[in-house]
Amino acid sequence: MKVFISQPMRGLTDEEIKVNREKAENLIRLKYNDDVEFIDSLIKEDAPKDSNPGAYFLGRSIQLMSLADVVVFLPGYDKARGCIAEYNIAMDYEFDIVKIVGDYEGIIECKYIKL
Repeated sequence: MKVFISQPMRGLTDEEIKVNREKAENLIRLKYNDDVEFIDSLIKEDAPKDSNPGAYFLGRSIQLMSLADVVVFLPGYDKARGCIAEYNIAMDYEFDIVKIVGDYEGIIECKYIKL
């Protein structure tokens, strides 16, 4: 099963993004008994010079999400423009959706929206 992770990134260091993603990946692996492949959705290239960077990266992200069986949303997704757009697309195009609820200091659990 291919899994796409949507996570807020604004204001976070690369290390914080990586740690949050690893926690979510571990939780998803527990649920699906390691039978998962995570789509690498951390886009490392720069946006083209004459583009709108936010729209460019969102477009690339949606391309990657199109390959997923399940889309996982990390805490704070509902306050991040790109994640909100990804959530709306996941709902409109009927992806299976998992929300990680809680915070990263306490217990995190999965809330299954559609599976």
